[in-house]
Amino acid sequence: MRNQLDFEHSGYLNPLYPLDPSLWTQALCDRFNANVDRLVALLRQEIGEYYNISDEQIRYVEDPHLDDYLAVNPGLARLNEVKVPTVR
Repeated sequence: MRNQLDFEHSGYLNPLYPLDPSLWTQALCDRFNANVDRLVALLRQEIGEYYNISDEQIRYVEDPHLDDYLAVNPGLARLNEVKVPTVR
């Protein structure tokens, strides 16, 4: 699960310019956030007795300016699934 989240997280940033809006849809954000919650719960269950597991992962939401951004960048599209990392 950790490897999958790491891979998905690597596709969050905008591929043209990382500071521009992410192309993630709300559905993809929701799936990622739910998987983060599952991983944190699993870690707390497995090793929480011995360690304090802090959840500092920001929960993602679809960028409110995504439609406007895509209108001026027609070569890009919303992402419902991460297939290729945008950071290396």
